[in-house]
Amino acid sequence: MLFDINPKEYKKDLYNREYELNEIFDALKLNERLIVIYGIRRVGKSSILRVALKEAKLPHAIVDVKGLYFEHGSIAREMLYRSIVEFFLKNMSFFEKIGFKVKDFLSRIKGIHITEIGVEVEPTLATRMSFTEFLSKIDDWCGKHKKRFVLAFDEAQYLRFGGGVKYDGIIAWSVDNLSNITII
Repeated sequence: MLFDINPKEYKKDLYNREYELNEIFDALKLNERLIVIYGIRRVGKSSILRVALKEAKLPHAIVDVKGLYFEHGSIAREMLYRSIVEFFLKNMSFFEKIGFKVKDFLSRIKGIHITEIGVEVEPTLATRMSFTEFLSKIDDWCGKHKKRFVLAFDEAQYLRFGGGVKYDGIIAWSVDNLSNITII
């Protein structure tokens, strides 16, 4: 098929987006803490995001915020935890290739259990650990292992439906305080 409407994963599938990709690569090389990809609907923002992160070979997680919102009606912390951990597990071989030991990292977080069939996030995790604490654990692990982690929120505008959680403030806090995390 010559034209596929699905988000792209590989650079060869993008058409004429080298400038945008290079802007993201440059920002990542500079260890920028916040990168914003914006534009009108259906122009390929998700594709640029996915390709850039795959090409950059950095530990990352992409959270499909729109999918979470339409499935659950709001964006609860537990859903974000689960989404990030599931992304880690789904992409385990990629993370191992770049030296990010997912199981080692996740084993240090009480309330997250890796089983043979997937991941279990205890419902009480969201009440025991704030999202800032969760991000701090990622930042600490990355600092000790000299890694940078990229947390990408695809369709981030849906974070405003946080059910009492002020994700805009959490993102601002992260940018100010977490030196090993980039948020896109």
